[in-house]
Amino acid sequence: MTDRLRREVRYLKELGVLQNIVDHRLEYERGAILVTCADGDRFPDVFTHQARLQERNGHPLRLHTLSWNGGALILAPRSPAVKRGRTTDLDAIDQIRTAREMKGINTVALHIHTPCGVAHALNLDLASSLELHMAAKLRLRSVIDGVCVTCFLHVDFGEGKMKTYYVSREQWERSRSLRSL
Repeated sequence: MTDRLRREVRYLKELGVLQNIVDHRLEYERGAILVTCADGDRFPDVFTHQARLQERNGHPLRLHTLSWNGGALILAPRSPAVKRGRTTDLDAIDQIRTAREMKGINTVALHIHTPCGVAHALNLDLASSLELHMAAKLRLRSVIDGVCVTCFLHVDFGEGKMKTYYVSREQWERSRSLRSL
């Protein structure tokens, strides 16, 4: 992880965009559809963390996992992470919709991570990745009635230190308005 990225994460925490997770606020009674990147170096930590969130609140472990390179980034409208002629954002949305119907799970846990190979290849900084992340959340809520979507950022600080943060859409929107002044 670069020093610049470390500073960006610290700044987003100070703004309240990245927050420590408050377990009881998560709607995991019936499980979660976990949408994440397929990155094998980070996936085990993401999955384990989500499992602990469910179990700490007395909910049975029930994670329906959908993962592909870029994770939630491909769900944003016109995302640069969607390659022409390959799995599309509409295919991914259909997978989420089908999982919800088959499993009766109403909560979608959208994950992105940093550093991210897909974001790096597309020259996306952390702010641009979070912009796509928030757009993905809004899109899912607009195309799947009544779905509960929660966003997370998994940070690999290096040397085996990883942490997952809740991403507050409200604080993100507020920080965006501050940046435009």
